[in-house]
Order: sequence, then C-alpha cells, then structure tokens
Amino acid sequence: MQGPFTLCLSVLVCGALLAQSEERQRKVDSLQQVLGSALHDTDSVSTLIAISSLVTGDERMGYARAALRIADRGLPGSKGERRGALLRGLGGACSGIGSRLRQLGQRDSAIFYYQRGLEAAREAEDPATEANLLNGLGVVLYQSGNIDSALVLMEKSLAIREATGDSATLAASCVNIASMHHARGNIPMALEMYVKARDLAERRKDMPAYATVLVNIGALHEGQHELDSALAYYRRALGPLKELNNTEGLALAHNNMGTVYLTLKEYDRALESVRNGIPPAVQGRHHNAPVRPLLQAKPDPGGTGRPERGHHRMRPLHPVRGLGFLPPWRGVWPHPAREDHPVDGGCTERAPVCAPLRGQSRRAR
Repeated sequence: MQGPFTLCLSVLVCGALLAQSEERQRKVDSLQQVLGSALHDTDSVSTLIAISSLVTGDERMGYARAALRIADRGLPGSKGERRGALLRGLGGACSGIGSRLRQLGQRDSAIFYYQRGLEAAREAEDPATEANLLNGLGVVLYQSGNIDSALVLMEKSLAIREATGDSATLAASCVNIASMHHARGNIPMALEMYVKARDLAERRKDMPAYATVLVNIGALHEGQHELDSALAYYRRALGPLKELNNTEGLALAHNNMGTVYLTLKEYDRALESVRNGIPPAVQGRHHNAPVRPLLQAKPDPGGTGRPERGHHRMRPLHPVRGLGFLPPWRGVWPHPAREDHPVDGGCTERAPVCAPLRGQSRRAR
C-alpha cells in the first residue's frame, strides 16, 4: 500500500517533470519565433541547433539537417566570423544527426557525420563541440567492439572537457572511460573513474547520474565478490532512485541486492529484495502470482562454493544534454538515457533495466 509520503513525493516528481516539459516547449516556441525573423544564415543555423537540442528523435534530426543544409550553402567563399559561426553550426548539426543515426543502428552513417563534424569543430576552434563529437564517435566504436580506439577518443574528450572546465559533462566522460576499463578487466582503473564520476555528480547535485554511478560501483564490487561493499553501494542508490521515482532503477538495485543475498545464502533477504523491486502497479495486477527473480542463480560447476552469478549495471537515468554515457558491454540494453534527454551529442533513448551478464565474456555490443 502506498503511504501518503510516497504518494506526495510521486506527485511532486511528476509535477516537476511536467513543469520541465512545459518550460522546454515554451523555449521551443520562442526560438521558432526567432527563427521566423532571422536575417542572416548564421542566425538561422544557431537557432535551429538550439531548437534541436530541446526536442527528440526524428524531430531533433530534422532540425539538425535543416541547420546542416543552410551551413553547407553558406560555407563556400565565407570568411572570418561568419565562417566560424557556420562551421560551429555544422559541427553541432552533425553531432545531432550522428546521435540519431546511432540510435537507429546506422553506425556507418553515424561515423560519417561525427567525423565530418569533427573537421568543422576543429577548424572553428570549438572545443565543446569537438569533445561531444569525440565522445559520440567513441560510443559508436565501443558498440562496434573496437574498445581500444573508443578509449583513445574518450580520453581525448575527457582532456578537452577538463581543460575547458566543462563540469557538466566531465562525469559522463568518466563513466564512459570506466565502462571501457571495466570491459577490459582493468578493475582498479574502472573503479577510479567511477569514483571520480560519483564525486563530480555529487558536487553538482546531479542525482540521476549519482544514483547510476552508485549502482555501477556496486556491480563492480559484486563482480569482484566484495559483497559487503556491493550491498553498501546498492543501498546508497535507493534513496536517490526513490526521490526520482525511477521504478526501473529501483528494480535494478533491489534485484542486484537480491543476487548478493542469494550468494550469501540469505534466501529470505534475497526474496524480499526482489519483491521490493517489483513496481507497485505490477504487484497489484499479479498479487497472486509467484515472484520470479529478474536474475536466476546458476549451478556451481567449478566448485567455487558460490553459484555463478550475473549482475546488472545501469546507465544514467536522466543525463544532462551533451553528456555521453556509454552503455556497458554486451548484456546491457541500448544506451542510458531518456528520449527527452539527449546525451552524447549522442544517445537519447530511455534507460531500461540492464540485462544480466551471467558470467559471459565482457565484450562490447
């Protein structure tokens, strides 16, 4: 039964999200008026890019493509400040287009636009856009299995963001790099980068990113059989996830706690954790149905004294625009983000509960 405090909290969270959506629409409407009165092609390009950052999916790509067409027409023979503005617009447009194409699984086309955008951003000396494009290109290479090349690009992106003091995107870079080190089995470096991302998110009071990193650190400790540390991080994530009313993230954290308790043979706690992760609406519909854990223990073929386990990692829940949180390796659903929060000059789909690793090799998608 939902208590009055939980109900009030849910209403407040939903109200806040609705207010954000309405404010975003007001900004779009205002920018469309500006677009209608734009006198110069540079003004049109910058306005179209601004609108594309406020919308999602195919609509976002449509605005980005419109900006790209105007920039392409204006660049031949352009000089000075006008050329710089058009190049910056072209870089931003390619970032948005590449992001959507990557979402649609068109990786070769996404790479083409990311690389074209990089050339423009570098000529325009636009480090923020360059960092986003490097990050987006790194995500594509990572998903294609080219972890080494992706890591090089991500480290370049991180260096640019540190040099420019772009604190809003530093956490994203740290999570991406941590994911790649984790995939390569470099646990100390992965933990170092996750902790850095956690501290950055905490200082910025970015609770969605903070909660995500806590679950990922917990999963890392669980994978190393450091179960007390894993439980501590999963528990710390519960508070922010409840405040965000993120049922998928809560299901993930509770399920991961259940796998830890299962390993410890604390079966009552394992069952309780899994039950706690079931959304109230589902509990109401299936109150007589048996509970099936999201993650099943497997036999212990190696005689290690504990069942073979999988563990979930999660991606950022509501990342800030321009971030680029990478999906972890194989076994995780596509990208960490919501449709209304583009994140890498890149991904924009909603973050689902991650699939279990189940002891499989850690390789990129």
